[in-house]
Amino acid sequence: MGTLQIIFFGLCAFFGSEQQPRTVIVFDVSKGENVHGHQVQEHAAFIYVHPGGVVKDETDWPCRDQACREFELDNRTLTISTITDAPLDVKGSYQHLVPHLETECPELPKGVDPKTLIPAAAANIVLTHGKLCAHKAKAGAVSSVYKVTTSGQTTIRGTRHDYADRVLVLEPNAIIEIRNEPVKPEIGNHFIAYYKKIAPNDACCTNLPFRKVKDDYNGCDLPKPAEERVSTVACSNSNYP
Repeated sequence: MGTLQIIFFGLCAFFGSEQQPRTVIVFDVSKGENVHGHQVQEHAAFIYVHPGGVVKDETDWPCRDQACREFELDNRTLTISTITDAPLDVKGSYQHLVPHLETECPELPKGVDPKTLIPAAAANIVLTHGKLCAHKAKAGAVSSVYKVTTSGQTTIRGTRHDYADRVLVLEPNAIIEIRNEPVKPEIGNHFIAYYKKIAPNDACCTNLPFRKVKDDYNGCDLPKPAEERVSTVACSNSNYP
């Protein structure tokens, strides 16, 4: 037995409500976005595996770093093997902290199907079992923390139409991060990229998600030795609706 923990950092949108499964869309912002005159800088989307987590001789996924702990996300549908957990339990910290896009931007259309967004996404994954909570960093950014029980070693498979599958094999109790973070250190109004990606012609919102993150409640802890990688509210995850 073991567990897999995934921390979602940056521009990752979760689709679903209450205790429903969540479809996570990691938006492709690799070329930046112009949203109603506001420029969102380029982002890099990749998996980062904490030290000791990769089974290197069984992994078939090109590394993007010398230590071979970072793996690029290039329009992949991700699935997790060996899950043995109960149906997804969405914790109160997630419900309270993760900004809800319909609240932040009432102009967004109702009933958006995440399947329509997958072809232009850097990655997507459906969370059906395990536990989902959220953590708020000191400066306001909200990241989601997913933990699921597994039967031992875990495989994350990345599939893409007309491309060979990619396979990332992980040790029991591995901790990984799915990151969608700015390429450069300058911080801008990244959050508005959600509005452009979900409704490019319908939503004129340019606000940051201040409604959900003003209090002193910080939610669940990040798994050690994770770090608070994103510093401003603009880098928060989001939930639709």
